[in-house]
Amino acid sequence: MARKKPTQSRPKRTKAKEFRGYVKYEITKDEKVEYLEWAGGTEIEFLWLELEQLVDSGYKFATKTDSYGGGVQASLTCAEDTNDDCGLVLTARAPDLRNAMLLLLYKHLHLLKGEWSIYHDETKAVSEWG
Repeated sequence: MARKKPTQSRPKRTKAKEFRGYVKYEITKDEKVEYLEWAGGTEIEFLWLELEQLVDSGYKFATKTDSYGGGVQASLTCAEDTNDDCGLVLTARAPDLRNAMLLLLYKHLHLLKGEWSIYHDETKAVSEWG
């Protein structure tokens, strides 16, 4: 007689966070110059350490080919309930993967100082229908 396989308990799925919209922050020409100077002196190890800390603290990180403008898009989604930015998405676009990820960190750390919600207008949030 065949033995029944023991049932494995699956990890419980957490409830999906409510999408509140994208943080609309486009860098200015001056900020781009500052970014390029900062990125030129930034080691790749810094990038990995910062991304690891963000992911460990409840952010989701993703990259994809940017079909809108070409190049690569990187994004952070805040999924931590206790954070004011929960449900918001911050994006950055650049010609290559390294610069997309670094620009995303630059926006998060230097331009927005880790506080996206003060730059997000809830009345202009993207509708689930568009």
